[in-house]
Order: sequence, then structure tokens, then C-alpha cells
Amino acid sequence: MGRRKVIMFMRHAEKPPAEGGPPGRTELGFPTRHGLSLDGWRRAHEMVALFGTPAGRAAGLLAPPRVIFAAASTPERPSTRSVDTVRPLARALAVPLRSEPAWRRDPARLAKLLRKVDGPALVCWSRADIPDLLRGLGVREAPARWPKSLYDQVWVAVRRRGKWRLRVVKQARAMRAVRKARGAQSGVPASTAKGQCASSAARRRAPSSAS
Repeated sequence: MGRRKVIMFMRHAEKPPAEGGPPGRTELGFPTRHGLSLDGWRRAHEMVALFGTPAGRAAGLLAPPRVIFAAASTPERPSTRSVDTVRPLARALAVPLRSEPAWRRDPARLAKLLRKVDGPALVCWSRADIPDLLRGLGVREAPARWPKSLYDQVWVAVRRRGKWRLRVVKQARAMRAVRKARGAQSGVPASTAKGQCASSAARRRAPSSAS
């Protein structure tokens, strides 16, 4: 009961507009109504810097997960966005990415499993279910809902001495801390490290339109 346990929750990255505007894209760049927008793919690749680099670990805001859970695509809820959001991170860290349709249909099953996971673990899910997952885990201070337009947060549940506490990490703030840590490690000023991060992100471009 005295061990520290960390489980992080995040909403999937940005989705395309319901009407009008460009469609979502698969990882290979094919159009789809159920995938991420181009902004969403950019955020998905930022997750590697936030969770999976030495600078990210040095920033100390988000722990590298040992296992990642993501909402599965089902006939009733065909979105692939949760899996799309964390797949680049799972590949970069070489950690399991677990996605079961039964958990999507009944998130209480996943909450029960999370109580047994040692962590650190990352859960990427649809916003409507995240508060219920937290309450199922035993986090009493879980907010009633995840705001509709909010994509830029990670809700970090930490258990110490048998009690859960919740803190919120803004991804933009975490990225600034990553750039600062990167600069400190390399001796490069933070403003230059920011440019290097931007160049790295450009090399990991979001999927382009398939011909």
C-alpha cells in the first residue's frame, strides 16, 4: 500500500470538424472520418518528446509509461483516434499498446485492471469516459467531465500511502520544460532548443494526402 503508483490519462488528439473542412487522416495519409486531423497527428508525434526522451524525463512532469492503454475502435464507436494518438509513442518506447473492444464498451473493466497495474501507465481515451475511469480507479477528486474543446492536458493520478491525488499537466507547459531540459543537457539555450524541437517535429510530419 505504501508504493507510489502513477497512471496518466489523456484525451485523444484533435479530430477533424464534424462538417466542412478537411477530413481526418490515417497514419498512411488516407482520408477517414474516424482518424486524427493534421493537428492531431502533430500532437501525437509530440507525445514522443513529452514522454519518451531523456529531456522529457529530466523535465520530471510526465513519467515514461511502461504500458499504454487506448480506446479500441468498435462497430458502435469506430473512432481510431485514441490508438492513433499513442501509437508513435508506443513504438518509440517499445512498450505494449493494449486496446480491447470490451474495455471500450465497458470502461469499468479497464478501471478494474488499472487498479492492479504497477505503472507508470498511460491511458488515452475518449473524453466522455475519462472521469468515470478515474472514479473507478478510486480517485475521489475526479472532475465531472472533460471539457469538450480541451486537448492540451494530461491528468496524472498518483497514489501514495493508499490515497489517490490528481494533478493536471498542460502539454504546452510540459513541452517548454522539455525544451529547457534539452538545452541544459546540451548546453544550448532554450530558445535554440525550441527551434531544434520544431525542426524535429517537421521531420516527423503529419500524414500527407494520399494520391
